Parts: sequence; C-alpha cells; structure tokens
Amino acid sequence: MRSPALLLGAALAAALWSGCSNQSSPESATPKTVSLGTVELSSGQASRHDLGGGTVCVLTARSLGADSLELIAVLEKSGRRLASTRAGPITADHPFNISFGNTHVELTPHMSGR
Repeated sequence: MRSPALLLGAALAAALWSGCSNQSSPESATPKTVSLGTVELSSGQASRHDLGGGTVCVLTARSLGADSLELIAVLEKSGRRLASTRAGPITADHPFNISFGNTHVELTPHMSGR
C-alpha cells in the first residue's frame, strides 16, 4: 500500500510546485511604448493621458524658467498608483521619454502661456 501513497504524495507535491510558480504573464513582460505627441501643460495642473488597457499617465509640470520645466509623471492602473518619476530640468517643446519599467511614454511637453 506504500506505492499509492507515494504516488499521491508525489502528485500533490508536483501540483503545489506548479501552482506556486512566480513566472509573470507574457502580457506583463511585453514592453509597451505609447506616443502622446505634443502635450499641453499648465504649471501645477495635473494632466491625465490614457495609455490603453486601463493604464493612465498623470503629468504635472512646474515652470523653471523661460524654456525649462520640471515634470512629475505618475503611472496609474484601475485607480491605483503603480509608479512615479520626476525629471528636470527638461526643455519645453523638445521630445522627451519617460520609462516605467516595461511602459515607455514619448511626448513633447509644451507649457501653456508661453
């Protein structure tokens, strides 16, 4: 009777091992690049941009001078903050890239009122 118990134990161990795998899904591992084009920003005002798949990039700029700004970017999904980054000084009206792991956002920030 040891043989069936041993087989059952081995099957249970294999099921538990495969069920507890920490491998990420292919979807989450695939890099995603979104181009927002020229983005109109007002100093201190948050600007929300849909990246698709329920993901949103929230951009907030602060003027640092004539053509210079600081940019705070927050990545959200389903209302939950996933990541954030701060860059500055960056040059207004020049292409800029933001990376949140596998999510890359391309934009040209333009400050309103210039």
